[in-house]
Amino acid sequence: MKKFFLFFALICSFHVVGQIKYITNKEFIVQGKAFDNTPFYHRIDTNKYANLPEKVKGLFTAPAGLYVTFKSNTSQIKLDWTTRSTYLGANTTGIMARGLDLYIKENGKWIFAGAALPNQQNIKSEYDIVKNLSKAEKEFMLYLPLWNEITDLKIGIDASASFINQPIAYKKKVVVYGSSIVQGASASRPGMNYPSILTRKTGYEFINLGLSGSAKIEIELAEMIKDIQEVDLFILDCVPNSSPEEIKSRTIPFVKLLRKHHLKTPILMVESLIRPMSKFDLTAHEDMTRQNQTYRTQYDTLIKEGVKDLYLLKGDNLIGSDNEGSTDGIHPNDLGFSRLSEAIEKKVNEILSKK
Repeated sequence: MKKFFLFFALICSFHVVGQIKYITNKEFIVQGKAFDNTPFYHRIDTNKYANLPEKVKGLFTAPAGLYVTFKSNTSQIKLDWTTRSTYLGANTTGIMARGLDLYIKENGKWIFAGAALPNQQNIKSEYDIVKNLSKAEKEFMLYLPLWNEITDLKIGIDASASFINQPIAYKKKVVVYGSSIVQGASASRPGMNYPSILTRKTGYEFINLGLSGSAKIEIELAEMIKDIQEVDLFILDCVPNSSPEEIKSRTIPFVKLLRKHHLKTPILMVESLIRPMSKFDLTAHEDMTRQNQTYRTQYDTLIKEGVKDLYLLKGDNLIGSDNEGSTDGIHPNDLGFSRLSEAIEKKVNEILSKK
Protein backbone atom coordinates (compact mmCIF):
# COMPACT_ATOMS: atom_id res chain seq x y z
CA MET A 1 0.00 0.00 0.00
CA LYS A 2 1.49 3.31 -1.07
CA LYS A 3 1.44 6.22 1.30
CA PHE A 4 -0.58 9.13 -0.01
CA PHE A 5 -1.00 12.63 1.33
CA LEU A 6 -4.52 13.71 2.18
CA PHE A 7 -5.68 16.96 0.67
CA PHE A 8 -6.76 19.40 3.31
CA ALA A 9 -7.26 23.06 4.06
CA LEU A 10 -5.21 24.64 6.81
CA ILE A 11 -6.75 27.57 8.64
CA CYS A 12 -3.96 29.93 9.66
CA SER A 13 -3.49 33.08 11.72
CA PHE A 14 -2.23 35.30 8.92
CA HIS A 15 0.13 38.26 9.21
CA VAL A 16 -1.48 41.11 7.24
CA VAL A 17 0.49 44.08 5.84
CA GLY A 18 -1.56 46.54 3.77
CA GLN A 19 -3.28 44.63 1.00
CA ILE A 20 -1.06 41.58 1.50
CA LYS A 21 -1.29 38.82 4.08
CA TYR A 22 1.68 36.56 4.71
CA ILE A 23 1.53 32.82 5.15
CA THR A 24 4.40 32.11 7.51
CA ASN A 25 6.68 29.18 8.35
CA LYS A 26 4.85 26.08 9.61
CA GLU A 27 1.56 27.31 8.08
CA PHE A 28 2.46 25.58 4.83
CA ILE A 29 3.87 22.14 4.05
CA VAL A 30 7.28 21.46 2.49
CA GLN A 31 7.31 18.44 0.15
CA GLY A 32 10.07 16.50 -1.57
CA LYS A 33 11.67 15.04 1.56
CA ALA A 34 12.92 11.49 1.98
CA PHE A 35 11.64 11.31 5.57
CA ASP A 36 8.94 12.87 7.69
CA ASN A 37 9.94 14.88 10.78
CA THR A 38 13.12 16.37 9.37
CA PRO A 39 14.10 20.00 10.13
CA PHE A 40 11.64 22.20 8.28
CA TYR A 41 13.78 23.33 5.32
CA HIS A 42 16.40 20.55 5.41
CA ARG A 43 16.42 17.42 3.25
CA ILE A 44 17.75 15.10 5.97
CA ASP A 45 17.86 15.10 9.77
CA THR A 46 21.64 15.01 10.12
CA ASN A 47 21.42 14.71 13.90
CA LYS A 48 19.72 11.37 13.43
CA TYR A 49 22.31 10.32 10.83
CA ALA A 50 25.33 11.58 12.71
CA ASN A 51 27.78 9.28 10.90
CA LEU A 52 27.35 11.04 7.57
CA PRO A 53 30.48 12.87 6.35
CA GLU A 54 30.57 16.45 7.62
CA LYS A 55 30.43 18.03 4.15
CA VAL A 56 27.44 15.85 3.29
CA LYS A 57 25.66 17.05 6.43
CA GLY A 58 26.16 20.65 5.37
CA LEU A 59 24.88 20.01 1.86
CA PHE A 60 21.71 18.38 3.17
CA THR A 61 20.72 21.70 4.79
CA ALA A 62 20.24 23.11 1.27
CA PRO A 63 16.60 22.45 0.25
CA ALA A 64 17.39 21.21 -3.28
CA GLY A 65 14.24 19.69 -4.77
CA LEU A 66 11.97 20.81 -1.92
CA TYR A 67 8.81 22.74 -2.71
CA VAL A 68 5.49 24.03 -1.39
CA THR A 69 2.18 23.35 -3.16
CA PHE A 70 -1.03 25.23 -2.44
CA LYS A 71 -4.26 26.57 -3.92
CA SER A 72 -5.25 30.23 -3.87
CA ASN A 73 -7.42 32.74 -5.70
CA THR A 74 -4.86 35.50 -5.15
CA SER A 75 -3.99 37.97 -7.93
CA GLN A 76 -0.35 38.18 -6.83
CA ILE A 77 2.35 36.40 -4.84
CA LYS A 78 5.04 38.29 -2.98
CA LEU A 79 7.87 36.39 -1.30
CA ASP A 80 9.89 37.39 1.75
CA TRP A 81 12.71 34.97 2.57
CA THR A 82 16.08 34.66 4.26
CA THR A 83 19.03 32.44 3.38
CA ARG A 84 22.00 31.46 5.52
CA SER A 85 24.47 33.42 3.37
CA THR A 86 24.84 35.39 0.15
CA TYR A 87 27.28 32.86 -1.32
CA LEU A 88 27.06 32.35 -5.08
CA GLY A 89 29.10 29.77 -6.96
CA ALA A 90 30.97 30.79 -10.10
CA ASN A 91 28.86 28.46 -12.27
CA THR A 92 25.48 29.16 -10.66
CA THR A 93 22.83 31.84 -11.04
CA GLY A 94 21.55 33.78 -8.06
CA ILE A 95 18.03 32.52 -8.74
CA MET A 96 19.16 28.88 -8.66
CA ALA A 97 21.41 29.21 -5.63
CA ARG A 98 19.38 31.54 -3.38
CA GLY A 99 16.14 32.31 -5.21
CA LEU A 100 12.85 30.52 -5.82
CA ASP A 101 10.71 29.76 -8.83
CA LEU A 102 6.99 29.25 -9.25
CA TYR A 103 4.80 26.97 -11.37
CA ILE A 104 1.05 27.10 -11.93
CA LYS A 105 -0.97 24.07 -13.00
CA GLU A 106 -2.84 24.56 -16.26
CA ASN A 107 -4.80 21.80 -17.98
CA GLY A 108 -3.12 19.22 -15.80
CA LYS A 109 0.45 20.42 -16.50
CA TRP A 110 2.85 22.50 -14.43
CA ILE A 111 3.75 25.71 -16.28
CA PHE A 112 6.57 28.05 -15.22
CA ALA A 113 5.10 31.33 -13.94
CA GLY A 114 7.91 33.38 -12.38
CA ALA A 115 11.24 33.56 -10.58
CA ALA A 116 12.19 35.35 -7.36
CA LEU A 117 15.54 37.13 -7.59
CA PRO A 118 17.52 37.27 -4.32
CA ASN A 119 19.06 40.39 -2.83
CA GLN A 120 22.73 40.21 -3.81
CA GLN A 121 24.01 42.16 -0.78
CA ASN A 122 21.78 40.86 2.00
CA ILE A 123 20.63 37.44 3.24
CA LYS A 124 17.05 38.78 3.43
CA SER A 125 15.17 39.17 0.14
CA GLU A 126 11.73 40.32 -1.03
CA TYR A 127 10.33 39.85 -4.51
CA ASP A 128 7.02 39.98 -6.37
CA ILE A 129 7.28 36.61 -8.08
CA VAL A 130 4.00 36.94 -10.01
CA LYS A 131 1.41 39.72 -10.43
CA ASN A 132 -1.85 40.54 -12.22
CA LEU A 133 -3.31 37.05 -12.06
CA SER A 134 -6.96 36.28 -12.59
CA LYS A 135 -8.97 35.77 -9.41
CA ALA A 136 -9.80 32.18 -10.35
CA GLU A 137 -8.48 29.59 -7.91
CA LYS A 138 -5.19 28.13 -9.11
CA GLU A 139 -2.76 25.45 -7.95
CA PHE A 140 0.80 26.62 -7.28
CA MET A 141 4.15 24.86 -6.84
CA LEU A 142 6.93 26.96 -5.30
CA TYR A 143 10.49 25.57 -5.43
CA LEU A 144 13.02 26.45 -2.73
CA PRO A 145 16.70 27.31 -3.44
CA LEU A 146 19.05 24.59 -4.65
CA TRP A 147 22.30 25.69 -3.04
CA ASN A 148 21.79 27.86 0.03
CA GLU A 149 20.07 26.96 3.28
CA ILE A 150 16.81 28.86 3.71
CA THR A 151 15.97 29.92 7.27
CA ASP A 152 12.68 31.76 6.81
CA LEU A 153 9.97 32.10 4.17
CA LYS A 154 6.76 34.10 4.00
CA ILE A 155 4.33 33.76 1.09
CA GLY A 156 2.37 36.95 0.50
CA ILE A 157 -1.07 36.82 -1.14
CA ASP A 158 -4.07 39.17 -1.43
CA ALA A 159 -5.47 39.97 2.00
CA SER A 160 -8.88 38.65 0.93
CA ALA A 161 -7.57 35.55 -0.87
CA SER A 162 -7.85 31.95 0.24
CA PHE A 163 -4.85 29.74 1.02
CA ILE A 164 -5.25 25.96 0.97
CA ASN A 165 -2.37 23.59 1.48
CA GLN A 166 -2.41 21.11 -1.41
CA PRO A 167 0.15 18.33 -0.92
CA ILE A 168 0.48 16.17 -4.02
CA ALA A 169 -0.32 12.45 -3.90
CA TYR A 170 2.21 10.71 -6.15
CA LYS A 171 1.85 7.38 -7.94
CA LYS A 172 5.47 6.32 -7.32
CA LYS A 173 8.50 7.33 -5.26
CA VAL A 174 11.96 7.47 -6.85
CA VAL A 175 15.05 8.24 -4.75
CA VAL A 176 17.98 9.83 -6.63
CA TYR A 177 21.43 9.81 -5.01
CA GLY A 178 24.10 11.68 -6.90
CA SER A 179 26.48 14.56 -7.47
CA SER A 180 26.12 18.29 -8.05
CA ILE A 181 24.33 17.43 -11.30
CA VAL A 182 21.53 15.79 -9.31
CA GLN A 183 21.51 18.69 -6.86
CA GLY A 184 21.05 21.04 -9.82
CA ALA A 185 24.31 22.59 -11.06
CA SER A 186 24.16 24.51 -13.33
CA ALA A 187 20.44 24.97 -13.89
CA SER A 188 19.20 28.53 -14.25
CA ARG A 189 16.61 28.21 -11.48
CA PRO A 190 15.47 25.72 -8.81
CA GLY A 191 12.81 23.88 -10.80
CA MET A 192 15.20 22.92 -13.59
CA ASN A 193 17.24 20.18 -11.90
CA TYR A 194 16.36 16.84 -13.44
CA PRO A 195 14.62 15.25 -10.42
CA SER A 196 12.26 18.25 -10.30
CA ILE A 197 11.64 18.19 -14.05
CA LEU A 198 10.76 14.50 -13.82
CA THR A 199 8.49 15.03 -10.81
CA ARG A 200 6.43 17.52 -12.81
CA LYS A 201 6.37 15.43 -15.99
CA THR A 202 5.71 11.93 -14.68
CA GLY A 203 3.48 12.21 -11.63
CA TYR A 204 6.18 10.31 -9.70
CA GLU A 205 7.96 11.89 -6.75
CA PHE A 206 11.71 12.12 -7.37
CA ILE A 207 13.54 12.68 -4.07
CA ASN A 208 16.67 14.80 -4.62
CA LEU A 209 19.70 13.51 -2.69
CA GLY A 210 22.22 15.40 -4.81
CA LEU A 211 25.47 16.30 -3.04
CA SER A 212 27.78 18.71 -4.79
CA GLY A 213 31.25 17.19 -5.05
CA SER A 214 30.40 14.70 -2.30
CA ALA A 215 28.54 11.74 -3.82
CA LYS A 216 31.38 9.32 -3.19
CA ILE A 217 29.39 6.12 -2.63
CA GLU A 218 30.21 6.01 1.10
CA ILE A 219 28.51 3.20 2.98
CA GLU A 220 27.19 5.77 5.49
CA LEU A 221 24.97 7.13 2.72
CA ALA A 222 23.64 3.65 1.99
CA GLU A 223 22.90 3.23 5.70
CA MET A 224 20.75 6.35 5.53
CA ILE A 225 19.13 5.67 2.13
CA LYS A 226 18.10 2.13 3.12
CA ASP A 227 15.80 3.64 5.78
CA ILE A 228 13.64 5.43 3.20
CA GLN A 229 10.32 3.63 3.02
CA GLU A 230 7.93 2.76 0.18
CA VAL A 231 10.47 3.36 -2.57
CA ASP A 232 9.63 2.21 -6.10
CA LEU A 233 13.06 2.84 -7.62
CA PHE A 234 16.55 3.86 -6.48
CA ILE A 235 18.75 5.81 -8.90
CA LEU A 236 22.51 5.87 -8.19
CA ASP A 237 23.98 8.73 -10.26
CA CYS A 238 27.21 9.06 -8.27
CA VAL A 239 30.02 8.36 -10.76
CA PRO A 240 31.11 11.99 -11.44
CA ASN A 241 32.42 12.56 -7.88
CA SER A 242 34.06 9.16 -7.40
CA SER A 243 37.52 8.00 -8.42
CA PRO A 244 37.85 4.63 -10.18
CA GLU A 245 39.34 3.26 -6.95
CA GLU A 246 36.34 4.45 -4.91
CA ILE A 247 33.94 3.08 -7.49
CA LYS A 248 35.67 -0.30 -7.42
CA SER A 249 35.78 -0.65 -3.64
CA ARG A 250 32.44 0.96 -2.69
CA THR A 251 29.81 0.25 -5.35
CA ILE A 252 29.17 -3.42 -4.63
CA PRO A 253 28.83 -3.05 -0.82
CA PHE A 254 26.58 0.00 -1.35
CA VAL A 255 24.23 -1.81 -3.76
CA LYS A 256 24.17 -4.99 -1.68
CA LEU A 257 23.17 -3.05 1.44
CA LEU A 258 20.27 -1.44 -0.40
CA ARG A 259 19.24 -4.80 -1.81
CA LYS A 260 19.36 -6.42 1.66
CA HIS A 261 16.77 -3.95 2.95
CA HIS A 262 14.76 -3.51 -0.26
CA LEU A 263 14.59 -7.00 -1.67
CA LYS A 264 12.64 -6.27 -4.85
CA THR A 265 13.00 -2.52 -5.38
CA PRO A 266 14.70 -1.83 -8.74
CA ILE A 267 18.07 -0.08 -8.64
CA LEU A 268 19.24 1.97 -11.63
CA MET A 269 22.97 2.65 -11.88
CA VAL A 270 23.65 5.72 -14.06
CA GLU A 271 27.05 6.31 -15.58
CA SER A 272 28.57 9.79 -15.70
CA LEU A 273 27.23 11.87 -18.54
CA ILE A 274 29.83 12.61 -21.19
CA ARG A 275 31.17 15.99 -20.12
CA PRO A 276 31.53 18.41 -23.07
CA MET A 277 34.99 19.46 -21.87
CA SER A 278 36.23 15.94 -22.60
CA LYS A 279 35.70 16.32 -26.34
CA PHE A 280 39.04 18.11 -26.66
CA ASP A 281 40.65 17.52 -23.24
CA LEU A 282 42.22 14.10 -23.74
CA THR A 283 43.11 13.62 -20.08
CA ALA A 284 39.56 14.45 -18.97
CA HIS A 285 38.23 12.01 -21.56
CA GLU A 286 40.52 9.25 -20.30
CA ASP A 287 39.61 9.89 -16.64
CA MET A 288 35.88 9.86 -17.34
CA THR A 289 36.16 6.74 -19.47
CA ARG A 290 37.92 4.95 -16.60
CA GLN A 291 35.19 6.01 -14.17
CA ASN A 292 32.40 4.71 -16.38
CA GLN A 293 34.19 1.52 -17.32
CA THR A 294 34.87 0.76 -13.65
CA TYR A 295 31.24 1.40 -12.74
CA ARG A 296 30.08 -0.85 -15.58
CA THR A 297 32.40 -3.60 -14.34
CA GLN A 298 30.83 -3.38 -10.87
CA TYR A 299 27.39 -3.65 -12.45
CA ASP A 300 28.46 -6.75 -14.42
CA THR A 301 29.89 -8.31 -11.26
CA LEU A 302 26.68 -7.70 -9.32
CA ILE A 303 24.63 -9.28 -12.10
CA LYS A 304 26.93 -12.32 -12.15
CA GLU A 305 26.56 -12.62 -8.38
CA GLY A 306 22.80 -12.86 -8.78
CA VAL A 307 21.61 -9.38 -7.77
CA LYS A 308 18.16 -9.01 -9.31
CA ASP A 309 16.26 -5.95 -10.55
CA LEU A 310 19.50 -4.10 -11.26
CA TYR A 311 19.77 -1.84 -14.31
CA LEU A 312 22.42 0.30 -16.01
CA LEU A 313 22.07 3.53 -18.01
CA LYS A 314 25.17 4.32 -20.05
CA GLY A 315 26.51 7.85 -20.20
CA ASP A 316 26.51 8.21 -23.98
CA ASN A 317 24.45 11.16 -25.29
CA LEU A 318 22.68 11.85 -21.99
CA ILE A 319 22.88 15.59 -22.71
CA GLY A 320 23.21 15.33 -26.48
CA SER A 321 26.15 15.05 -28.85
CA ASP A 322 26.41 18.67 -30.05
CA ASN A 323 28.44 19.87 -27.02
CA GLU A 324 25.85 22.56 -26.25
CA GLY A 325 24.32 20.93 -23.17
CA SER A 326 26.51 22.41 -20.43
CA THR A 327 27.24 25.69 -18.68
CA ASP A 328 30.91 25.12 -17.91
CA GLY A 329 31.86 22.00 -19.82
CA ILE A 330 30.95 19.84 -16.80
CA HIS A 331 27.49 20.68 -15.45
CA PRO A 332 24.33 20.78 -17.58
CA ASN A 333 22.60 23.98 -18.55
CA ASP A 334 18.80 23.99 -18.95
CA LEU A 335 19.12 22.41 -22.39
CA GLY A 336 21.30 19.68 -20.93
CA PHE A 337 18.92 19.06 -18.05
CA SER A 338 16.00 18.80 -20.46
CA ARG A 339 17.84 16.19 -22.49
CA LEU A 340 19.07 14.37 -19.40
CA SER A 341 15.56 14.21 -17.94
CA GLU A 342 14.24 12.72 -21.20
CA ALA A 343 16.88 9.98 -21.20
CA ILE A 344 16.28 9.10 -17.57
CA GLU A 345 12.49 9.27 -17.94
CA LYS A 346 12.65 6.75 -20.77
CA LYS A 347 14.71 4.35 -18.67
CA VAL A 348 12.58 4.85 -15.56
CA ASN A 349 9.38 4.11 -17.48
CA GLU A 350 10.97 1.01 -18.99
CA ILE A 351 11.91 -0.27 -15.53
CA LEU A 352 8.66 0.57 -13.74
CA SER A 353 6.55 -0.89 -16.53
CA LYS A 354 7.93 -4.30 -15.50
CA LYS A 355 6.72 -4.01 -11.91
